[in-house]
Amino acid sequence: MIRLPLLRTARDFVAAVTFLAAAAGAAPAPNAPQSAVEFAWGDVFQSDAATLDNQLCGALELPSGRTFTFSFGGVAGYGIAYGLYGSGLEPIFFVDRDSGPIAARPLLVRTLDVVETDAQGGPVWDQVVTRVLVVRPGDGADVAPETYVERLVSLARARGAPPRPREASKVGGTAAVSSPALVDDVRIVAHDLATTDLTVGTFTGPRGESLAWEVQSHAHRTKRDLYEVDLASPESAQFAASSFVPSGLAGNGVTIESDTAYDSSGVNLGRRLARLRWTPAAVLAQRVGFEFDVTDSGAPRDLSTPTARLVFSVAGSDVDCLSVSLTDETGARDAALVDLEQITPYEQTVVLPLDSFQGVDLSRSMRLGFSVRDPLAPSNTCEGGELAIFAPRVSVASPYLSTPQNVFWSNDPLQDASGGPSAPLTDSFLGQPTSVYKYFVGVSGPSIASANQIVAEIGAIRAADLTPHVVIELFPAAGSSTLNAIVSGAYDAFFTTIFTGCRSIGGRIELAPLHEANGFWYPWRGDLQPGTLRNAWQRIDLLRDDARAHNVALAYVVSCLETAPGVQRAAASGFPGDDVVDMIGIQGFESGYDGDVVRANEVFTATTEILDRLSDLPFVLTEYGFFTVPGAEYEKGQLATWALDDQIAARSFQPYSGAIYFNVSKFENGAFRNWRLLQDNGQPLTEVLPYIFGLESRASNPVLRSVAEGRRASDAAHRRHSRLFARLTSL
Repeated sequence: MIRLPLLRTARDFVAAVTFLAAAAGAAPAPNAPQSAVEFAWGDVFQSDAATLDNQLCGALELPSGRTFTFSFGGVAGYGIAYGLYGSGLEPIFFVDRDSGPIAARPLLVRTLDVVETDAQGGPVWDQVVTRVLVVRPGDGADVAPETYVERLVSLARARGAPPRPREASKVGGTAAVSSPALVDDVRIVAHDLATTDLTVGTFTGPRGESLAWEVQSHAHRTKRDLYEVDLASPESAQFAASSFVPSGLAGNGVTIESDTAYDSSGVNLGRRLARLRWTPAAVLAQRVGFEFDVTDSGAPRDLSTPTARLVFSVAGSDVDCLSVSLTDETGARDAALVDLEQITPYEQTVVLPLDSFQGVDLSRSMRLGFSVRDPLAPSNTCEGGELAIFAPRVSVASPYLSTPQNVFWSNDPLQDASGGPSAPLTDSFLGQPTSVYKYFVGVSGPSIASANQIVAEIGAIRAADLTPHVVIELFPAAGSSTLNAIVSGAYDAFFTTIFTGCRSIGGRIELAPLHEANGFWYPWRGDLQPGTLRNAWQRIDLLRDDARAHNVALAYVVSCLETAPGVQRAAASGFPGDDVVDMIGIQGFESGYDGDVVRANEVFTATTEILDRLSDLPFVLTEYGFFTVPGAEYEKGQLATWALDDQIAARSFQPYSGAIYFNVSKFENGAFRNWRLLQDNGQPLTEVLPYIFGLESRASNPVLRSVAEGRRASDAAHRRHSRLFARLTSL
């Protein structure tokens, strides 16, 4: 038994072992398989043993501090065998049949077999328990979903085929084993494919049986955090406090504090923050700030990964300058300034590409600093203030994730598509093709006639090669409760009719029932009964699964109100779970309903950061807009340009997989509000036009990346944000 030998060889699939552990039943937590899927193909594994141990604990959802051991060697006529051992974990044995990805153009495939254990806990190499097929497009190829799914079906059909013969070998006295029997349990982990790509129908298996898809997880984005400052660590708090300058001034300093503003019964987000306070006594100091130690077990941390970005959230008052610095082991120090527009009393996301720090060796970085003085041009005007910094971390822009240029435009309402000139389905908006068509439909009670009408409208949208995004507003019958009625089964026939119809239509269809339930303005509000809201979502999901409507993506849509912590808190407490919904929709409006103008970053940061702690689902801006009143601080066109920049990761910790504009004008609360990306006279906003014309140059920017996908931009974006976990099962 060897401690982590040949890690370079193993790293591409060692992570998949964590998934295999869950598939074999060794991991106790029900969500462990999906957690571990994120590790497949070596996306995040580091080379040092301690980091690897911690990542394995996280993937298997075991307490940290466990130590894992691998042994491996050839098994005659079969492949390379591996064993995974750990305290509190049953031994897991598996075989890499292919010893590396097999190029099956246009896909790469790796086959891994989990084998049985004997009474002594050793491997029985010829008794395969679960076969796992890990698949991804070769060389980042853009594979048509039909081709991708057809290949998966072929792989699953061959699930009973024995492994290919190999040259006999012996390692550690291991004898040759016979080919395994037919395998009944085959799981598929398909990178860059969404559940909504699965074809509908049945397939014939190797024994002539009828097979159908069994979805075991929904779409998940891949997190790419290389490093996060552990604000819960006493060492981090002590280092930050001891590094504060200037020292010895009463009322000046930094503390690490818990942030429980968004916690609720049963939901402890574990949020913490570093709070920097300074008084007029520090006015003459050249630097007012502190540092975090970012070394790793006494060695400098390597932050030189291409496309790496420093990400954190910040809120503050009376801040004239915020300087962020990195210091390497030689003492060289470089700083970058944060746009002060991002520092307000409302939490906002700051993203700084690490190549902004040209004066330090990023491969030998030791300290991360924050200062409210520019070290190159000290300012004495900031006499006192307060700054809160949340979750400082280094993230890597995934090569597989990007935001499509043309998911931004949406037409509404549906009747505008009936041939009128204002917004027909086939039109583009501001020169960009429309890829998502969103509309609202209000239903009074569980009306089957309404369900059939919704299906007909969805069919018309799909026929125009657009992705429908349908907000279903479920207004209750007199004297009833929407959520209680759903939980009791009163809406079963309603949703079954919709799901069955959507399955027949095919193509990606997005449904958003119970939207904005975290607010207090709809009768299906879940802020007062989060448990009932979760139960209602679970029943809707079960009805979808029963109808095998895999092409339907359910959207958990919440409203973002930066001034209302209770609304944000309800968004977390009512979240139904990654296994129930497929995407998180966030929506909010700049300028709101008064003259207080805020920017997109302020509106959306807190909600996305909170839900990011609960979920790995992709984020979508499902509704946003701009409307200004006379005398507002910013014009609508300026707000729109800032928001569009936010959407393609200028100030976002992850690219949004879609964005839908609230492109309507309407009378609301007795006033006319023009939310459209048009002036009141119908002409385009002049500030937005340069942005539209500059989309191509933005697409080539390695940090602010977007791609042109035409009419299927939305479908392609969700696919890039997804990991499909499924198998074919006998009917």
